[in-house]
Amino acid sequence: IAGVIRLGLSLLTVPVLINLMGVEEYGLWALASAVVAVVLLAEAGLSIATTVYVSHVDKEDANSLSQILTVSFGGMLILATTFMLLLFLSAEPISAFFPRLEAQQRQTLVSTLQIAGLAVWTRLMQQVFVGVEQAYERYGLMNLLNTIQWVLLNCGLCIIAWLGGHTFELMQWLVVCNFAILICHASVIQSLLKGIKIRFLWDKTTGLNIIKHSLNSWIATLGVVLFLKCDRLIVASILGSNVLGIYAAITDAVGAIHLFSALPVQPLLPYISQHQEKKVHNLDLIKYVQQSLALNALLAIILGTSLYVFSPIIMSIMLKESITENIIMSFKLAIIIYTLYSLNAVGYFILLNIAVKKMMILILFSSMLTLLSIAFGAKYFGLIGAILGNGVYIITIWMNAIALSLLGLSKKIWFNSMKLPFYLISVFLIIISINNVYLNICFVILQLIAAFVWFYQRIIYT
Repeated sequence: IAGVIRLGLSLLTVPVLINLMGVEEYGLWALASAVVAVVLLAEAGLSIATTVYVSHVDKEDANSLSQILTVSFGGMLILATTFMLLLFLSAEPISAFFPRLEAQQRQTLVSTLQIAGLAVWTRLMQQVFVGVEQAYERYGLMNLLNTIQWVLLNCGLCIIAWLGGHTFELMQWLVVCNFAILICHASVIQSLLKGIKIRFLWDKTTGLNIIKHSLNSWIATLGVVLFLKCDRLIVASILGSNVLGIYAAITDAVGAIHLFSALPVQPLLPYISQHQEKKVHNLDLIKYVQQSLALNALLAIILGTSLYVFSPIIMSIMLKESITENIIMSFKLAIIIYTLYSLNAVGYFILLNIAVKKMMILILFSSMLTLLSIAFGAKYFGLIGAILGNGVYIITIWMNAIALSLLGLSKKIWFNSMKLPFYLISVFLIIISINNVYLNICFVILQLIAAFVWFYQRIIYT
């Protein structure tokens, strides 16, 4: 439910901001947001390591919890403060990387990045709180807070843009929202740890283990962020803020496919951790992984198909008079690419627990290759070339096969879970060749019915 709300807000907010601010100003906001996202890499994998290590220990063991939280919270506080100051001091040099910006745009970017340091600090501190919440499997509360934050942020952004605010004012609102939700997360953690005497307690072995796991996770996260955000820095540098605004609108819309389809897979992180620790019965593990694979694939493909059917309408709402056939084609290509790459979620969450280094190598390699492809495509083929460059990232779905092998499970589980999704892909290809909107809507409805009946009978019932 939370994912649906966030997805809907994402699809609504982008066109509202573009129509109120203009494509060029929205491109500047997308650029500032991308820089913030890159700086958020300072998180260094501490939230994931926190989830894994807190999941391992007895929740009533005050000493073990104190050792883990000392490293997690202490380390995050140092990182957050350091990178907040670095972003403030380096705002001017960062703006110099984008020669196609006008003088006024560059000055706005500098002012925005200076205040963005506070957004970075609050967001980083939130992450370590979320790590603890996931370890306690408080997904309802965590999703509630994330949804409240998303609603406040997006509604506030639209109101500020409607009142005439620009990139700088939008970043101010982001800071306010982050501070408010940080306080809420702190209250949740206080209630979870109520009655347990948590204190500063440094243990060298625990500290080194967490740091090692964090660094491996961080490098894997680096690859994901390189793909999701650094592409915008490349597009801004090569094609300017106007084309970046269109590119960001397209990738923001299709990015919802991955975010939404990965939501049901998140519980795999503590589940696999507990399996490694307690040796959960293999049949239970097979069913859990099978359910996750099927649900991830179904959501990704159904959502991708739905967006594809209504792509001309979505683009016309987002960009209005700026829309062209080239933009619609770019959007359709992005939908296909993001739908396919979203099938990597199960492998990603499993490998976070059992083989961070393998995942790190695959993601980092894929991301660097993708960025090179985006740069090449943008330089020689413009917007559509930049979109096509994203397609290289599809190779990350091989994480599923690697993860199943390391768990000692047959790859057939993956292929069996993908039977209906691949059937839906074939229907998806039929839809591509049909221009009748009403027939396409009928196809989507039939897909939904077939998908949920199959999922219930083959996965849940058995």
